Amino acid sequence: MFLTITNDFKRIMWDNVSIIRSEKGLKNALLEINRLKKDLKNIKLNGIVQIQKYFEFKNMLTVAEIIIKCALERKESRGAHYRSDYPKMREDLKGNLLVCGDRMEFIEL
Repeated sequence: MFLTITNDFKRIMWDNVSIIRSEKGLKNALLEINRLKKDLKNIKLNGIVQIQKYFEFKNMLTVAEIIIKCALERKESRGAHYRSDYPKMREDLKGNLLVCGDRMEFIEL
């Protein structure tokens, strides 16, 4: 089951959050990441190696969720972040998104 869930994660991220992004794909990825978080709770762990992989994967899901939420918030294309639904760069969005817990804040440059 653990191999299946990690393969699902790779597919979700590649299909929806890779080179070309869109609101529809990002929202779909967020739903799928939340599903994987629920599925992860049902995994049976045997031994220290599986426990380590479990926590590494749990952290990957957290980072993926932050990436997706920030990509949804940024309504433009900038650098390696390309949104097919927002192909132009906007000068008023020149800055960084800071995430702390459930809070997200835009810091203008």
